[in-house]
Amino acid sequence: MKASGFPIWRRFATGAAVGVLAVVAVGCEGFKLGGGGAGRDREEVPEDGLLGAKLGALRYAMDHLPEEDRRFGDGDYAAYGIVDPDELHQKALVELLKDRRPPVVDASVLYNRSSNSQWIDGRPALKWSATAAKRPDHPRQAEVLVGWMHSKLINEFTTYVLEFDGDAWSVVDVLVFEPGS
Repeated sequence: MKASGFPIWRRFATGAAVGVLAVVAVGCEGFKLGGGGAGRDREEVPEDGLLGAKLGALRYAMDHLPEEDRRFGDGDYAAYGIVDPDELHQKALVELLKDRRPPVVDASVLYNRSSNSQWIDGRPALKWSATAAKRPDHPRQAEVLVGWMHSKLINEFTTYVLEFDGDAWSVVDVLVFEPGS
């Protein structure tokens, strides 16, 4: 059976493909940055927006890493490895942070030595992780736990509170965990 010169299965397949593209385009809108504040009228951050919160927190943490933590012994760390349980987030974070120094790589290329220390090409490395969750009391904010570690003894975890203004994530608070407090 033909209509408009196309078999009926082809019309259905074409319509389904257009429908899928429309859903993907609408679903990704919450992650887009820019666009003249199109997201400013949103009441809450979509779930997929948490990748942006992770990226914002990691950038902030890397930029504000104390000088004494940027070095291992006499030299700088050879690389920062990113680990994330969400494989797509991990790949995206590595790609979005790849131009930083030291270079950012997928943490799977790091290997362990004594005390579970992280290494790459015979040089020390830091492994970074970020876990994000929307704040139930403020739907346009997220808490991101960022951790970095070289070994069991050299590591730190900090929670960052970020707010989404419709275009970008901004750090609005830093909650440092102090052992014994």
